[in-house]
Amino acid sequence: MHENHRHRLRERFLAEGLEGFEPHQALELLLYYAIPRQDTNALAHLLIERFGSLSAVLDAHPDDLMAVCGVGENAAVLLALMNPLWRLYRQESLAETEMLDNYQDACAYAVSLNAGRVNEAFYLLCLDPNCRLLRHQLIQEGTVDEVMVHPRTIVEAAIRSNASQVILVHNHPKGGLEPSLSDLNYTRRLAFSLQSIGVDVIDHIIVGSEQALSMANEGYLDEILREMEGAFQQKRHAYLPGSHAAAMRSRIRRYLQK
Repeated sequence: MHENHRHRLRERFLAEGLEGFEPHQALELLLYYAIPRQDTNALAHLLIERFGSLSAVLDAHPDDLMAVCGVGENAAVLLALMNPLWRLYRQESLAETEMLDNYQDACAYAVSLNAGRVNEAFYLLCLDPNCRLLRHQLIQEGTVDEVMVHPRTIVEAAIRSNASQVILVHNHPKGGLEPSLSDLNYTRRLAFSLQSIGVDVIDHIIVGSEQALSMANEGYLDEILREMEGAFQQKRHAYLPGSHAAAMRSRIRRYLQK
């Protein structure tokens, strides 16, 4: 009976995809490939009831999954693999051109990097002078509401990649997109630190739930640029070249207008 049910569910997926599947049915189908010769329907219901939703099941740590009766190591690994695998797929599909010369494409790429993450994470996107992506690097993963990164780590990563400009990316797992005062202060600190080695910060993207906010597009970088220009005029920033703040403003303008 179970084999006939499995066969029907597989045939339905092959014919229709997952459209029309209930969350427990999609989970049941996935569990087939880790738990042979056993009814996984009840287990799928139990997992969704325990964690609250299909997405929460796929976000769960393998140890928490194995605490549920009926979930062994193979099933826990398979479930925990889904979100990282999706991130890799999205990164490869978006990296075909590897050009991040506008904030819409940069935001889409940033969302793909953070798909399924339950903790805050900080990424650095290193670009050449033409906004071609040289490298993306996960700098640090933190807790559900905080990630701490030392500016020196960012500067060293930009130097290793030979970046001319960078995009900062971090996520808000709870979903809010508005930058906090801490986000703004940290962006300012990084922009000045990177300017000292001739690297422009052209955006800081905050990722929520399948959405992203570009701090460049929302005008948050304008104030930082004005501070840089004022610092040079008052000779308070010894390493800032005379025309570099203006060049950075020009790069950001092109990035926003494409």
